[in-house]
Amino acid sequence: MSLGRAYKVTADGQVVDAGTGAIYLGAHLAGGSANSTLKLYHGTSASDPQIATLAAVIGAGDDDSRKGGGIPCTNGIFADIGGTGAEAIVVVG
Repeated sequence: MSLGRAYKVTADGQVVDAGTGAIYLGAHLAGGSANSTLKLYHGTSASDPQIATLAAVIGAGDDDSRKGGGIPCTNGIFADIGGTGAEAIVVVG
């Protein structure tokens, strides 16, 4: 059984390309500034359907876990991360 692949996110951009058969399983955001955010989209830009939103403050984190199968993302996964020093891990099956 595969637990998924983890992708580190530190800037806006494509996490997983379209056509890979990706399934979004979850994410963790580590707050770098008082207003760290992570928004994930099913597609190739921030104008596509949003699948997750996380927010964290300095020294804290936020998690999102999709138990029971995850979210199929045939069009890829795009990340929009904000906050100085914010880092995230996105897990894809």
